[in-house]
Amino acid sequence: MTKIAEVLQAVNNICSEKIQEKWDNSGLQWGDVNEPCTGATFSLDVTLEVIDEAIENGCNLIVAHHPLIFSPLKHISKSGNEVERLAYYCIQKGIAVYAAHTNWDKVKEGVSWVMANRIGLENTKILCPESGTLCNVKVLGKSADLQSIRNAWFDAGLAQIGEYSNCSFTMEGWGTFCPSEKASPTLGSANRTHFEREGALEICIPKAKATVAVQIAKEKSSYETLAYSVIPLSNDNDEIGFGCIGELKESMGLEDFLTLCKEQYGCKAIRYNPGKEINAIKKVAVCGGSAVDFVGSAIAQKADAYITADVKYHQFTMADKALTLVDVGHYESEIWAMEYLSALISEKFHNFAVRLTTINTNSVRHF
Repeated sequence: MTKIAEVLQAVNNICSEKIQEKWDNSGLQWGDVNEPCTGATFSLDVTLEVIDEAIENGCNLIVAHHPLIFSPLKHISKSGNEVERLAYYCIQKGIAVYAAHTNWDKVKEGVSWVMANRIGLENTKILCPESGTLCNVKVLGKSADLQSIRNAWFDAGLAQIGEYSNCSFTMEGWGTFCPSEKASPTLGSANRTHFEREGALEICIPKAKATVAVQIAKEKSSYETLAYSVIPLSNDNDEIGFGCIGELKESMGLEDFLTLCKEQYGCKAIRYNPGKEINAIKKVAVCGGSAVDFVGSAIAQKADAYITADVKYHQFTMADKALTLVDVGHYESEIWAMEYLSALISEKFHNFAVRLTTINTNSVRHF
């Protein structure tokens, strides 16, 4: 049977835990990942109702967007606070809980991209690309080895830059080395400096994938010791970051645009400011959850509207006249992404049920 660990690895392949924000707590909250997975429930939040539904459906894994544990727990008790009680209940029932939070927010296909797709945005790109997440991996070796390494990197999908795959750079030269008496060199002999026609092979990849790239290179190299370097880069990473910006297929008036948002995000009510005096909305930025901090990036990129959630009174005021700021609600901006993530995982596993919870975990009500 498929283990819980295999399901969580599939989630990580889509949105790696390694890219989560430093303050976040994405990942396994509790549970035994070596247990067979009897079913997985996907939800925005972990609540008692969601847990009971998972039990009823025979699921021993809950994948949530919002981590239940943010602050360290001093103890887990049946009579403790809400988090402690839920943790106690899950452990008692043998249910593992996993959170995909800011790592799911920051990848293409993630929360903001699902938001963008629901309202039909085209020509999309990341609103706030993240810097400092890329590195340069360079290996040195024989030309034949480098060809094997390059092919293995390409097969693993490691050399991707934007819409271009199989991106690498190679330079030829002369390499020198002097094996010690304890070495077992493929070429050359002990205590004699050896000259060999070699090359350098480089790729630019996310830091999170550097270990995999180096391991592949070591496996494909015929040398006893691989010469390599991993150098951090300050470049913007166009594949990782918060928010999404694109264009509607056709310009829309404000009322039609708000109606579109209300229908596509399932809102009972929308909060917004009228924004700048424009006849039509065309360029739109979106970011799921509490993301009004990125309104400046939306304004700088000349968005006509910015859709997010949890906007405060004075934040509406600060954005006034610059663009139309739309608050569709926290739950409404993110739940569709969990539906999509559950569908992606369901496609990969066919020997157990993957379900989106039927429980509405939104604690906000409108009178």
